[in-house]
Amino acid sequence: MTEAADAIAAGATDRRVEAYRPGTEAARLSQALNTMIDAIQATEDRMRRFVADASHELRTPLTTLRGYSALYSSDGPVDTDGVQDAMRRINDEARRMAGIVEALLDLNDLDEHGIADRGIVDVAAVVDDLHVIQPERCIRVEMPKSLCVIAVSDRVVQAVLSLATNTLWHTPSDATITIRVIGIDNSVRISVDDAGPGIAPERLPHLFDRFYRADSGRARSPGGNGLGLAIVAAIMHAHNGTFGVDAQLGRGSSFWIEFPRGIPECGGVGQRGRSTRTRPDAIATS
Repeated sequence: MTEAADAIAAGATDRRVEAYRPGTEAARLSQALNTMIDAIQATEDRMRRFVADASHELRTPLTTLRGYSALYSSDGPVDTDGVQDAMRRINDEARRMAGIVEALLDLNDLDEHGIADRGIVDVAAVVDDLHVIQPERCIRVEMPKSLCVIAVSDRVVQAVLSLATNTLWHTPSDATITIRVIGIDNSVRISVDDAGPGIAPERLPHLFDRFYRADSGRARSPGGNGLGLAIVAAIMHAHNGTFGVDAQLGRGSSFWIEFPRGIPECGGVGQRGRSTRTRPDAIATS
């Protein structure tokens, strides 16, 4: 065991402690050491992937910025339209980089400090305004008149908005999206369901990973940075909540989160009855 521990400390990450006779202290110790080593190795692998993915995400906009600055230095473009187009592209890439950095800082803050100052949040009031993300899309909202959770209001908005935005980015423009809010025992579930193409089973366990790509060679969806669902996961961990996705190829998908439940009902904006909404000017109440 000492030899194996020394080898591992020296950098032999593939080294493991040999097995001993079951039921002995040596067997329990060797198993504990190997489990610890595997956990450390997995953490290091995740860190390497994270650094590589973050570098990749930042390298693309940096390349664009360098390209346009080099173009300007070589006396082009000289016409007004060309300069305006170059400035627009530079601004877009700078904004994209800022979004990545802000998301990384947000994740670090959630990991390091968690959340504080939780209160009673009416989820119905939060969800009812999400149709404005893409007014032209068919977005249905189904919820009771009022349902409360114990959470930080801004984080509830952030989590639900991230789920909805992710679904809008990855579904056809004619796919119906339904946002549902229901009470389940001591929690409140918010789900974003779509009638899109669905998700392959092998992708499901990784969708909430940071910078996860189903296809490493495919460009990121417009406006996305691969951190939205990771932030959702961090928010739910900080609230002692749960999250997940149910999906099948060809049958759509359902992303959901569950917050600890507050009082059964709370007043305010949420007192509107159960509604189904497709557009801001088309509301049917039952």
